Amino acid sequence: MTSSRLPRPSRGRSARTTGRALVAVVVASALTLAGGVAAHAVESAVPVAPNPALADHCDLNLAISLDLSNSVTDQQLAQARSELAGLADALEGYPVKLAMHTFASNAPATSAASNAPLPLTSLSTDAGVQAFDAYVKGVQRPAQAQGGTNWDRAFAAVTASTESYDALLLVTDGNPTQYGSPAQGPGNSTNQATIDAAVTSANALKGEGVRVIPIGVQDNLSGQPLAEFRQHVAQVSGPTQGSDYYLAGFSGLQSTLLDIVNANCATIDLEKTGTLAAGSLGNVGDTVDYAFTVTNTGAVQLRDVQLSDPKPGLSAITFGTWPGATGTLDPGQSVTAKATYTLTAADVTAGEVGNTATATGLPPAGSRVSDESPALVVLPDPVPAISLDKTGVLTGDTVAYTFVVTNTGTVPLSGVTLTDELPGLSAITFGTWPGATGALAPGQKVTATASYTLTQADRDRGDIANTATATGTPPTGPAVSDEDDVELPVPQAPGISLDKTGVLEGDSIRYSFVVTNTGNVTLTGVTLADELPGISAITFGTWPGATGALAPGQKVTATASYTLAQADRDRGEVENTATTTGTPPKGAPVTDTDEFTQPLAANPGIDIVKTGVLTGDTIAYTFVVTNTGDVTLSGVTVTDPLPGLSAVTFGAWPGQAGVLAPGQKVTATAAYTLTQNDRDNGEVVNTATTGGTPPTGPRVTDQDGFDQPVPTAPGIGLVKVGALDGDTIGYTFTVTNTGNVTLRGVELSDELAGLSDIVFGDWPAATGTLAPGQSVTATASYELTQPDRDRGEVLNTATVTATPPKGDDVTDEDDAEVPVPQAPGIQLVKSGELEGSSIRYSFDVTNVGDVTLRGVTIADELEGLSDIAFGEWPATAGELAPGQSVTATASYALTQADRDAGSVVNVAEATGTPPGGTDVTDDDSAEVPVPQNPSIGLVKTGAQDGALVRFSFAITNTGDVTLHGVALSDDLAGLSAISFGAWPGADGVLAPGQSVTASAVYVVTDADRAAGVVVNVAEATGTPPTGASVTDEADVRVTIVAALAATGFTAERLGSVALFAMLTIALGAAAVVTVRRRSRV
Repeated sequence: MTSSRLPRPSRGRSARTTGRALVAVVVASALTLAGGVAAHAVESAVPVAPNPALADHCDLNLAISLDLSNSVTDQQLAQARSELAGLADALEGYPVKLAMHTFASNAPATSAASNAPLPLTSLSTDAGVQAFDAYVKGVQRPAQAQGGTNWDRAFAAVTASTESYDALLLVTDGNPTQYGSPAQGPGNSTNQATIDAAVTSANALKGEGVRVIPIGVQDNLSGQPLAEFRQHVAQVSGPTQGSDYYLAGFSGLQSTLLDIVNANCATIDLEKTGTLAAGSLGNVGDTVDYAFTVTNTGAVQLRDVQLSDPKPGLSAITFGTWPGATGTLDPGQSVTAKATYTLTAADVTAGEVGNTATATGLPPAGSRVSDESPALVVLPDPVPAISLDKTGVLTGDTVAYTFVVTNTGTVPLSGVTLTDELPGLSAITFGTWPGATGALAPGQKVTATASYTLTQADRDRGDIANTATATGTPPTGPAVSDEDDVELPVPQAPGISLDKTGVLEGDSIRYSFVVTNTGNVTLTGVTLADELPGISAITFGTWPGATGALAPGQKVTATASYTLAQADRDRGEVENTATTTGTPPKGAPVTDTDEFTQPLAANPGIDIVKTGVLTGDTIAYTFVVTNTGDVTLSGVTVTDPLPGLSAVTFGAWPGQAGVLAPGQKVTATAAYTLTQNDRDNGEVVNTATTGGTPPTGPRVTDQDGFDQPVPTAPGIGLVKVGALDGDTIGYTFTVTNTGNVTLRGVELSDELAGLSDIVFGDWPAATGTLAPGQSVTATASYELTQPDRDRGEVLNTATVTATPPKGDDVTDEDDAEVPVPQAPGIQLVKSGELEGSSIRYSFDVTNVGDVTLRGVTIADELEGLSDIAFGEWPATAGELAPGQSVTATASYALTQADRDAGSVVNVAEATGTPPGGTDVTDDDSAEVPVPQNPSIGLVKTGAQDGALVRFSFAITNTGDVTLHGVALSDDLAGLSAISFGAWPGADGVLAPGQSVTASAVYVVTDADRAAGVVVNVAEATGTPPTGASVTDEADVRVTIVAALAATGFTAERLGSVALFAMLTIALGAAAVVTVRRRSRV
């Protein structure tokens, strides 16, 4: 929701009035305009009274009058309730009191007792807030017939209240359509009477000192109706505007009311001042110090107090100590802050610098409050000024001038120029200007340069002086200028030099003299003198200028001659000195001398030739020394610096020892024993020196070197051995220098994968170095792998490499074969489990050796066993590494023989092939007990057949094992022999489930007839493969029919069963047989 409002009244307000002030919030129904809207707003015929200002304090008594006309929907009323309740909650703790009124066609809005006015209720306590919340939540809309919009009664009802208000907030969303009580008027539009009545009632309220603040809700209005609505609202608060608020809907009601309250309760004040910093004159680069004081001038606490200043170039604003928590000011509290600003050329030109700062703070409820404060710093009047600083540096013949021009005033300068009157000065060149060319802002400077080459007149004078002038034009007024001169001393360094030389021409020396002015000033009166007796007069050549004058760098030549004397030859030289003199412009004359010594001919010389012969470890050296000069040499010697060389021994001298005349020679010898370094170098190089002293002059010497080759034979040897200890092979490497030169960079390598680092022991000298015959030992270890065990050996080669002093590296190899013992082994564990009529066999095969087994198989001789099926192999099928196992299974269906035997016993064998050697095997047997349940069954029946009773017996093997010795017995006295029928197999043998029948005949006796029954018991017996015999009994009761009693026959007398049967049939006899079976095991 958006809201707009006229500008807030100024912070200055009058003291609180004693009258009643009313804040009215009028919500008027926009629907009242639907029936017809006037083409334009109705202007009140009643003059609008001035609206009193709202007292400048926070403990306000505010009345809210809420429009409940028909245009306010239930949803809007609910929104209004929520917004007003939220207002009270937000203002809890404020020293504010709120009263509530309602209006529609009348005020209060009728049809609901809850719409009666709510007296002023303090919001400083929770109880007051709760009371206000309860009231607004109970506000109800009146009946439709009472839903007009009566501004007149809304104002009148507040005026009639006995309470004193500071303001009325009239919340309305429609134009006034009714007036008076009871209400009258057009009902759906605004006419003259309704607006006049509303203005009259509003004037009455204003007359009591109550400020009328309408809040129009524009939710159903736009275009012309909205403009008319605003004009009507303005008439009840006018004629001076500034107290009307317009909302797009009820959802902005709380924030709008909070802003109204906070305008009195939450205020902030900012005071900003600015002054030039101490020592600042208002020039460019000077500093302005700003001070800020922020004060909470309201009645509630402000949080998040902030200070901003948009001035470009202003430093960060720094707060001082807060009176409480940082960013928080209680009512009446203040905090200070400061910032600085550096003046620019624009500021100086303007003559002032001004800007505005803003302070804001957040009250407990509602929007932030703010205050602004400007500050204007007026700068002193502008003062144009310019300064020039000129310096010069002499380097060689050139003076480098530097000019620094500075705007020392307070205004910019343009057309800045430099002039200098020195003849011969180069053009003055400016460097980079700080801004536009030829322009300098206050404080800005520019540098220029020029150069000048010294003249000889400057040097002869001894100084150079000149003056430069800088000029600039200010914005107003005449140009300003400044001068600066520089006097540079020019160093004077007068100097003269003499160079004397001589050339021997037969018996004469011809001398030449060159005189040069080596200084930097002109010399006059130049002269030349030589003290050598007998020398001719000195004659000058052509002078470069005036006779006797030389400018710097000029020279003149002179000559003289001298004839040699015998004493000069004896002495071997002629030595003498000449002197030249010249006078500079200032100071004392300068002089120079030069001596020259002319040596006389003497050519001493000596020569040495050195040779050597290597025999074994010894070199025999020979030295031949010859005098190759033209004078006798004495003190002839031979020296040789070779360490270890024997003393040099001379042979016979041609004359006096140590003396050689020209052309004479002498021979000397010495011996030397080779060292290891010599062998390593491959040669012995050294130089011999001979020397002799001539009659005059220094000793003469000669040298001769000799390079004796020394044969080299580098060589290296490696011995590698290995020893197995458990699973580890310990390798030892012995490296020996088998050559005659020192080897360096000795390294060992071994290609065996998995070999540990090779570790050298103590070296005999430097690490990696072996002298001839020296050895070093190294070690490494290797953990056996399964392939090693399978292979039965570990074979590998090590290589040693070393670098001799010269030539290619030398190497040697050695391999070591370490046998690895093999212990192949296999284990079979066989087990069986009876499952019904089958046995499930499990075979666990394990490689219990230390080598891999291949072709692993299982064999079992049990007839009827299923194929043996292997489970998942650990790796390749048929292979087992040491410790690995595989499981196989097979099944077997029991036979009757197995049941009869009571167990199944068989043997399986596992076989595996190791990498080398014969197969390994293991067998294991499994005995699986087979439970036996022997049992026999007997069924006996009997039937009277005349004078006979015929008995039948059926014997069945009801167990699960074969029965032998099957027999049948019956205890009936007089029973015939029992006769078996055909056996299913061998006589007396019944397999499980097999049966055999038997029969017997019995002749009925009188006693049987008298008893009426024949009772007897039969017993069947059988013997199982193991255990006791099993038996079963069966008894039978045969009822005897007495019809045959008169016959008198007996079985014996009948003679045969057949005849008896016939008689039975003929007589028609019948018998009732009762059978009872008994079983016993």
